[in-house]
Amino acid sequence: MATPFRCPTCGHEFPVTVDQASVEVLCPACLGITTLPASTTTESALEMQDASVVDNPSAGTFNPYAAPQTAALPSSNTPSPFRRMARHRGSQVRSAGIASLALGGAALLICPLGLGIAAICSGFIAIARGIPDLSRMSSGTIDHRGRGATLTGVITGVVGLLLGVMAIALNMLVAQYLFNRLR
Repeated sequence: MATPFRCPTCGHEFPVTVDQASVEVLCPACLGITTLPASTTTESALEMQDASVVDNPSAGTFNPYAAPQTAALPSSNTPSPFRRMARHRGSQVRSAGIASLALGGAALLICPLGLGIAAICSGFIAIARGIPDLSRMSSGTIDHRGRGATLTGVITGVVGLLLGVMAIALNMLVAQYLFNRLR
């Protein structure tokens, strides 16, 4: 069951499911990461930012004799907010897409059938891995920092797949021409 949740950073409301309780979700508007409370109901989800204001009761008072407060820098052992999210495969998708593009271009230029088939396979791998990753990045269940690499891999995979198909079609035309000429 999806309940509305208001991002404490930007105020954007978006639906969250009950099974996402006590996990970190990504706001689709500001790309901020927020930890959902353990019991995500409609009232608790919409009023979470009110509870965060009440957490510090002395926020409105000023003591001129108090020691200055400085923000602590995160140490190297502080866990990243992306640590709990699934890792993106942007570099793998981009590599498969670039390989497909290179193999498809080479197959189109020098016409070996094997390069065309390899370009189609590599392009299919880039597309099959990249499109689900992009949708999971949009929903906030996977690390969004690899969006550019994943999108590059999908686009180059499509172009490489098309070049591989064109190379195989060219191979078939050349083979048919040579077969008819030799008869």
